[in-house]
Amino acid sequence: MLGKITPGAEREPDRIMRLADSPDPVDQNRFLPGVIVAGRYRIVGLVGKGGMGEVYRADDLRLGQPVALKFLPEALAGDATRMARFLGEVRMARQVSHSSVCRVYDIGEADHRHFISMEYVDGEDLASLLRRIGRLPQDKAVVVARQICAGLSAAHDKGILHRDLKPANIMIDGRGHVRITDFGLAVLEDGTGAQNDRAGTPYYMAPEQLAGKPLSVQSDLYALGLILYELFTGSPAFHAGSMAELVRAREESGPPSPSSRVAGLDPQIERVILRCLQRVPDDRPASALAVAASLPGGDPLRAALEAGETPSPELVAAAGAKGGLGTRQAWACFSGVVVGLAAALVLAGSSQITAFVPLELPPQVLEHRAREILHQLGYSAPFRDSAFGFTGEGDYLRHVAREDHSPWRWQTLRGGRPPAVSFWYRQSPQLLVPSLFGRRWPDRDDPPLTTPGMEQVVLDTQGRLTSLTVVPPRLIEPAGSTATPEWAGLFAEAGLEQGTFQPVPPSSIPPVYADTRAAWAGALSALPIRIEAAALKGRPISFEMIYPWRSTPQGDPETTTAWQDARRIASAVFELGFLLGAALVARRNLRQGRGHREGAFRLAAFTFVVRMFTWLFGAPHVLGGEEMNLLLGNLAYALFDSAELWILYIALEPTLRRLWPEGIVAWVRALDGRLLDPLVARDALIGTLLGVLAAMVAPLIRIVLPWLGLQSPSPDAPTNLLGLRGLRYLVSLLFWAPISALEVSLFCVAFLLLARILLRRWWLAVLAVPLGMLSFVDLPDGSRLATLIFAACGMTFGLIALLRFGVLTWVVSCFAAVLLSSFPLTVDLTSWYAAGTLLVASVLVAMATYGLKVSLHGHSVIAPALARAQA
Repeated sequence: MLGKITPGAEREPDRIMRLADSPDPVDQNRFLPGVIVAGRYRIVGLVGKGGMGEVYRADDLRLGQPVALKFLPEALAGDATRMARFLGEVRMARQVSHSSVCRVYDIGEADHRHFISMEYVDGEDLASLLRRIGRLPQDKAVVVARQICAGLSAAHDKGILHRDLKPANIMIDGRGHVRITDFGLAVLEDGTGAQNDRAGTPYYMAPEQLAGKPLSVQSDLYALGLILYELFTGSPAFHAGSMAELVRAREESGPPSPSSRVAGLDPQIERVILRCLQRVPDDRPASALAVAASLPGGDPLRAALEAGETPSPELVAAAGAKGGLGTRQAWACFSGVVVGLAAALVLAGSSQITAFVPLELPPQVLEHRAREILHQLGYSAPFRDSAFGFTGEGDYLRHVAREDHSPWRWQTLRGGRPPAVSFWYRQSPQLLVPSLFGRRWPDRDDPPLTTPGMEQVVLDTQGRLTSLTVVPPRLIEPAGSTATPEWAGLFAEAGLEQGTFQPVPPSSIPPVYADTRAAWAGALSALPIRIEAAALKGRPISFEMIYPWRSTPQGDPETTTAWQDARRIASAVFELGFLLGAALVARRNLRQGRGHREGAFRLAAFTFVVRMFTWLFGAPHVLGGEEMNLLLGNLAYALFDSAELWILYIALEPTLRRLWPEGIVAWVRALDGRLLDPLVARDALIGTLLGVLAAMVAPLIRIVLPWLGLQSPSPDAPTNLLGLRGLRYLVSLLFWAPISALEVSLFCVAFLLLARILLRRWWLAVLAVPLGMLSFVDLPDGSRLATLIFAACGMTFGLIALLRFGVLTWVVSCFAAVLLSSFPLTVDLTSWYAAGTLLVASVLVAMATYGLKVSLHGHSVIAPALARAQA
């Protein structure tokens, strides 16, 4: 066996620590039993000696417990290099606190000799044990191997490389517990210390260590592989009598397979040993805990928790199931997605607001109709830019909810008048660039109607005029004879007969300057209605149909109760306090080195990129300086969203790893980019299924409650009805959905985790979170209890699924649910807005197909019965 090399030192035997009954003669430098050292330690006997000093067993008279004292040889007391290593051993070892690492207490001096006081291990080193018994039984060897990996991982977590890991530096006490000792050659991984010197025991050096190259965690893992080889086989991996023979044996043949030395060795053990002994560091395992996770049996994740430790992200990713789903289970989930998607589309198509209003006319037809109205009114000047869109009439929906208490009250929307959804068209002599910072596209009120020549027409979905605004020029010709406005044309465009309305004094100020005002009162669809119009120089510039729920063209501010105001204030304060608290927790985690920074960075980077793609497809890009303003605004929002999720993840992740590491195994793997991992695919498939099922809850509530004689909530409006504008807006929504899903899912996980910490029980947290979150939601008065019960049951089901399948499943399910609730859906694939349905269905089926294929992990995609029939 080759000896140990240290700079400026001769070869040293492998065995550093010897038993007290060693036959080695006692020289004049040894302390005799009974001698009091430093007024505190009574020597019991010599344990061992080596080139780096002598080790004695002693009793600590002050604390009344046994210790080990390691003395630096007197001849080396004046050697600055050896003294520095002696101090370095204390400095390094004291940074590591783990049950599998020998504890170092302090450094002292007695009779001009420096010594270290450390934990006394009543046992023998692994080298002696292997010489005595040959090899350990496989089950016992696995236990010892796991402990070695845990201790080595604890050192690596502190950035410390051992550099001299070998059986002689691994102690095993009488109960079979492992202690890693001798950090005299340890260095910091960041390069602090003489990392490139060839210090250590040559046989246990990694190839890069022998070559004097920079070291890494994988250098210690090579030594670990050699130790595991001896542990499971009882013989060294290489037989060499010199350095040249050792190098040649490693380069030419590599180690014999462990199974050739021991019959019946578990193939899993052999694979992990040979991976550790790869010549290229990148081909070795990522960490010592990854080695432990690769060993058969046991649960390194649970072992870390039982030891009171927080498992590292690497251990979390390496733990858990390796496979995905069986063929039957995978096909059942896939079939559930397809069937559930069809049902969700039917339900959503019956409960979204697009199902309650007539949408026969596509936006291109309505846009042409708006331009035609402007042309007939005499506004045919060329324009530079135009925009259109759909908007929900929230005032009308609130009026129906407030005044109509019948179960089927929302059926009144199907007539299309008053409109529950309106189409607006704008054109301008200047570019229509949103004025609100960070807004991605023009809207009905943004940019504001202030530029002369701006024109806006609002139609119902059947093409009838409901509102007109034209901004007049700043300069007006001197007053002359004013022509009488042709009000009848406006009534005709609105589908009304002027003769059925009575003239009344105008009561509202028009939104633009006018020299003529007029007003009429009448009835429409059994509702009293007031029409206000204005003109300038005989040309209409303003027209507005005012229903009872709006006293002015612009509408009064929405009235709220004191309870609603208090709830909104409480919600805002809670959200702000929550973010501030998350920032403080994240700051503490960073200071303590506990956050998974790589995962947080990947999450933030993904959020930033997707957010910018949302802007790229949805924004009205223009030539000129306005484009830079749009870019900067959306950059700010993208950075804010990224920073928000980064802070939230840094705050949550360490606590999740400590309390619930099993729930983030697939999530951590996904963040590492392991999308072909069967466990990741399994959770994605199950998450897609759960998301499709979750998207059916709200439509079911709206459909079932009327049949129970109860009032249902208002129809669900897809996000700003944006998807009705066209294909590029659908793509923009598609990129927006994962951001929304991440925010919703991580905030729910944060609430659940906070409730778990406060209530101490997961089941109490699952019950408390839905009730707490629903307290901030407005519910219809006539069905508040029923809606609360339905929604609480749905949220509880979702949280149970979260605890059962983990964070990745929850995030994917939120993404699927967001897709199904944010896009305008229809089962009529001939409809002009069916593209959103096809896009959503394609994405969800593609996700399910990915989950089906990858989660099978090499199994046949064909169901077993069908496979047998084909055979």
